[in-house]
Formats: sequence, C-alpha cells, structure tokens
Amino acid sequence: MELLNKVKESFGCGAVYHQSESRANHSECFRFEINSRRDIFNTLIPLFDKYPLQGPKQNDYLLFRQVAEIVRDKSRLTATQIAKIGKLKRKMNLGVRRVWKIRSLGGNAKKRYLSQSARQVRKAGNILSAQQGTTVGSVIRTKS
Repeated sequence: MELLNKVKESFGCGAVYHQSESRANHSECFRFEINSRRDIFNTLIPLFDKYPLQGPKQNDYLLFRQVAEIVRDKSRLTATQIAKIGKLKRKMNLGVRRVWKIRSLGGNAKKRYLSQSARQVRKAGNILSAQQGTTVGSVIRTKS
C-alpha cells in the first residue's frame, strides 16, 4: 500500500483502496485507480504516450486509449459505440487473463452515469452489464 500511495502522489490523482475478494482464484489486494476522465486524458495517457509500456501491455494500453477516445466527451454512447467498446475490451489482456467486464464508476459519478446510460446498455444487447455504468480506468494491483 505504501508503494501505491507513492504512485498516487506522483500522479497527483487517483485513489488507493483495499479490495476484499471473495472469488476462490483471487486474493485480497490494494488497488490504485484513476477514474476521472480529466485525469485520464491530462495525466495517464500523456505519461504512457511519452513512456510506452514494454511487451504485451503496450497493446492493451493502445486498446484502452481507443476506448478512452470513444468516451472522451460523451455523456451518452450510441449502441454502435458500446458495441465497439465491447470488441476492444475482448482484445485486452489476451494471454494473461481476459477482461470480462468493464469496471464501473463509483460514488456520485456512478449515479449520474447510470441514469443517463442504463437504457443504452440494454439496447446494445447487454454487451456491457445493464446494472453498471462503464468507464475507462486504470488499475494497478498489489497483494496485501
């Protein structure tokens, strides 16, 4: 957790939190997460553009960046955009583990986004979970 707090301080944004995990193949961990679109576009993307990731994670970053561009200034996504996000998501983390669900927003942002987009998600054939809004976020995990 100490390392993640240093990462948060270096970025000047994001949050560190403890995640209890009940799934058998996962352990409890601490997470660093950036959910703010402003922070993603002003901090995270410029950093990874300037200092590219090495190995297969660079491909995941490029997919992430495409998703970020789709949702950049959109309060409402079309069914076509949601379907495109689903296709990009399915290409992420191949060879490591698949990302089956895009993480949801938390707090007030979740309430605002859900009220705007829940119907769109259902219309897109449940590509994304109809019970959660979607966001672009970056997660770094460490074991507790």
